[in-house]
Order: sequence, then C-alpha cells, then structure tokens
Amino acid sequence: MKEKAPVKGLWLHRFAVNAFTVFLILLFYWSMNFFLQDIRAIPGPDVNKLEQELMGQPLAQKLSGVKRDIDDIDFQMKTLRERQATLHKSSTDLLRVLELKKVDTSRLQLLRDSSDPHIIKAYQEFLEIQEKIQQCNRQLESYAEQNYNLKREARELEQELEPQKEELAQTVKHLQKRHRLRIAFYQFLLVLPLLGLSLYFLINKRQSKYSRIFWASAIATLAKTAVLMHEYFPTRYSKYVFMVAMILIVAKLLIYFMQQISNPKTSALIKQFRQAYEVFLCPICEYPIRTGPRKYMYWNRSSIRKHLVFSQPGEQEEAYVCPCCGSNIFQKCQNCGNVRASMLPHCRHCGDEIDLTTTTADLNTNEQQTKIENAKNGEA
Repeated sequence: MKEKAPVKGLWLHRFAVNAFTVFLILLFYWSMNFFLQDIRAIPGPDVNKLEQELMGQPLAQKLSGVKRDIDDIDFQMKTLRERQATLHKSSTDLLRVLELKKVDTSRLQLLRDSSDPHIIKAYQEFLEIQEKIQQCNRQLESYAEQNYNLKREARELEQELEPQKEELAQTVKHLQKRHRLRIAFYQFLLVLPLLGLSLYFLINKRQSKYSRIFWASAIATLAKTAVLMHEYFPTRYSKYVFMVAMILIVAKLLIYFMQQISNPKTSALIKQFRQAYEVFLCPICEYPIRTGPRKYMYWNRSSIRKHLVFSQPGEQEEAYVCPCCGSNIFQKCQNCGNVRASMLPHCRHCGDEIDLTTTTADLNTNEQQTKIENAKNGEA
C-alpha cells in the first residue's frame, strides 16, 4: 500500500508551529485559571453574622462597649503623653535661655526676686509649665486606673463568652470546610469534562493536521488538573493517585513501543531501512553489506564515516543477499532491470515503486516461523 510521505515544510513554518503550540498551551491554561478564579470568588460563610447569632447578644454588646472605652482611654493617654513630652521640651528650653543669661538655675526660688523682668517672666512660665506637667501626671494616673478596671472587666466578660467562642470557632471551621469542598467540586466539575474532551479528540484526531490544537488543550487541562489535585487532595492520598497515573502512563507507553517493534508502521520501517542502507548494514540483522570495494572491510555505524572507499572502473552492480539472515538487500528492478535496494520503496534508476507491506508481512512470518521452530526444538 502506498503511503504518502509527510511534507516537512520550511523551517520557519515548523518553528512557528512549535512556538504557537506552546503559546496556545499557555493561553488554554490562563483561560481556565480565569474561570477557576471566578469560582473561588464565591463568598463563604459570614463570620460576623454567625457571631451575632451564636454569641450572647447582651454580653457581646457589653464586651464591645468595654473595648471601645479601652480604645478611647488609650487614645487619651497617648495624647497626654505627647502633650507632656511637649511641656518637658518647653521647660528645658526655658532653662537653656536662663543659662544663656548666666543665671544660676540651681536656685530657682531666688529668680522671683530678680530685678530683670525677662527673668521673672521666664520664671513664671516655667512654673506654669510645671503645673501643667503635674496636671498631665494626675490625669494619666486616673486614666491608667480606669484602663486597668476596664481591662479586668473585659477579661471577665471574655471568660464568660469563652464557651460560646469555642462553639463559634468550630461552626466557622465546619462551614469553611464545606465551602472549600464546594469550591473544589465546582472547579473539578469544570476541569474534568474539559480534560476528558481534550483526551477524546487527542486520541481520535491525533493523525489530523490540526492535532497540535488537541495536544495543547490536553496538556493545559492535564497540568491544571494536577495543580488542583495537589491543592485539594491531602498529600497522603495524592501520592497514590500520582503513582497510579504514572503506572498507567508508563504501561501504555510500554505497550505502544512493544507494538511498534512487533508490528511497525510502514513509515517507521522505511526510516529504519534507509538509515541501515546509509551505513551499509543489513536492515534486518545489521550485518555489514560487503559488496564491491567493501568486500573485505570491517565497519560499524560509527566507524563507517572514517573509511574513504573508491569504486573500481567498470565495476558492475550485482544482486546481494545477506549471508547472516538471508534477506534480499539488492535485487534487479522488475521495471528497468537495474539493481536496486530491495527494502526501499523506489528504484533509484527508474523510480518504480514496490509495496513494502509485503516485506513487513514476510518479516513477521519469518519471526513467527522462527518462534515455532524454537518451540519445537525445545519440546524435542
């Protein structure tokens, strides 16, 4: 059966196909990520509403009011401390002014009897600042006492509300777990059908010229599914899912390559035979094809390129059979009568084509006969 050789196309086109395939994988992945983010945006349980329903309303309101009072007192104390620091700075500045005027500041009680009006005014301002500092200290003491009492009251209220808080925490944890499972269900409900659809088209349309699109969608959905499984499945179970998937993939690849060895495609056979003819080895058993000037030489796949061989003038091509496996390597063309390669589809002289499926069938038949003979010899 004649098989059309695939057209490779220009290198620029091949590069563009590969590059846009990778870009399409990223686009599929990002588009699914957008949908999944919208699913994650579904609101979860309202903690504030649950707190109002489960916790005692009078105690909770009282505790909230006590905490507001504590915040107010903390703000007032912070303001007083800032004002106190400003007053201390002003007092220090006045003392420096007096020192610049060469006044003995160690005996401030004598400053009021000074004859200098500026010194007397500075002394009076200093006394006013000290009085304000004392007022700040008294207010801070009062606020500190109030703050202590309020914090003690808040602690007592929190102890009364502790059982209700534990119940609230357990309820919120349960509802958040249910919400997480619901989000996971919606996300897998989106991704798994896409994965199944991508794999279906990839398996059934893998020979299509648009198979790169199916490959891109399958790779993107498979990657996103793996990410979701890692996110939602516990590590304890994810490793088993991963191992089962890897076993199935490796087993499928092993079966595929074993089938390619036992029943190879025509295109694979042509490639195998062409590579063997290029290095002058038998395509079946890789025994050296010793014809013409290579009759008494030895080589292998790597050393054949090191030998420079010249053909003798007047040397004629002849049919050749592998002395190791008995396969026809060169034979006469039925169309033009010249010698041609027996395991390549076309004659290099006239272009006549032969059906290589018969060669494949002959090879399989020979292998089966060899197995039967070996089995008979074993029984004997």
